[in-house]
Amino acid sequence: NSTTSYSDTGLSANTSYQYRIKAFKSYTLKDGESAYDTLSQTTPPAAPTGVSATTYGLNSIYLSWNNASGATRYYIDKKVGSGNWTAVTYSTINNYRVTSLTADTSHQFRIRSYSSNGFSPYSSVVSASTGLNPNATTLTITSVESTSVVMGWIKVEGASGYYLERKVGSGSWAALSTISSADTVTYTNSSLTPNTSYSYRVRAFKTYSGTDGVS
Repeated sequence: NSTTSYSDTGLSANTSYQYRIKAFKSYTLKDGESAYDTLSQTTPPAAPTGVSATTYGLNSIYLSWNNASGATRYYIDKKVGSGNWTAVTYSTINNYRVTSLTADTSHQFRIRSYSSNGFSPYSSVVSASTGLNPNATTLTITSVESTSVVMGWIKVEGASGYYLERKVGSGSWAALSTISSADTVTYTNSSLTPNTSYSYRVRAFKTYSGTDGVS
């Protein structure tokens, strides 16, 4: 606009007036345009669902869950008993094996999703117990023949089976047999050499996903 002057009329006589001026620029919006900026709303991912915890040996627990859309990491917390929640680690996939746990102990876990938009709420809490070594048992020799030995032991409740070992004379202990039934409590070692000293020992074991616990 080329107008650079203005006349202010209808003023009162003997009165002081002050003036100031500032420039402005106007725009014409096209159809569909807005005079306001559009703000993008950022939403964190949803909490993981389908969380499960499974005993994985004496000192490990295996966690798995369903992927949350948009999540890039999953942060895992654990708690023992009435203690405080502590951070374990994060995983970029939908499972993780937590290791170095105390045997025969119940652990609680919770997981939350993460993306650049922030953290999700926590998942539901799940719990699992680490494995337990079975109790020891007592081995008894019940019959001795010139070329065979019959032995028996007390059944160990909760065991999955038994490891038998044998030593000849003053030699080293060596594996003799693995018995994969807790109800089998006798064993016959045959085809032995007459007039030879044999020693035997037995250990109960319990099978978990990943590792065995032994007495």
